[in-house]
Amino acid sequence: MVRKLVDHQLSVGSVECVWTAKDLSRNRYEVDHCFPWSRWNNNDLWNLLPATQQANAVKSEKLPADFLLKQARPRVVDWWENAIIGTEREQQFYSEAEAALPMLGEHRTLDAVFEGMLQQRLRLKTNLRLVEWLGV
Repeated sequence: MVRKLVDHQLSVGSVECVWTAKDLSRNRYEVDHCFPWSRWNNNDLWNLLPATQQANAVKSEKLPADFLLKQARPRVVDWWENAIIGTEREQQFYSEAEAALPMLGEHRTLDAVFEGMLQQRLRLKTNLRLVEWLGV
């Protein structure tokens, strides 16, 4: 389903790799699990992000470092805003985020979802001792 969202966005405009900011219309892309599926089984919309094949391969099963996730914030939020918010998937997006992420509370905003991601990243790093990815 996320591939369809990426393809649709590419047909009406552009999509950037959340990790490298490269234009995906000129690159083959993949859908990356921000938090690795092998370590935390989560296929929620907020966790599935467009990335270049190279970035996804290099990241592999690693957890993005705190600074890297924060650096990617504008691209992640832009992806959600353009591909999900205002579509039939918006309710699903927020419901999944509320169920999986800490501190989301009653604030249904993209900033609240991203803050929840930062908190969950810290939990995964601390509890599972995941190797961090420092970027391409």
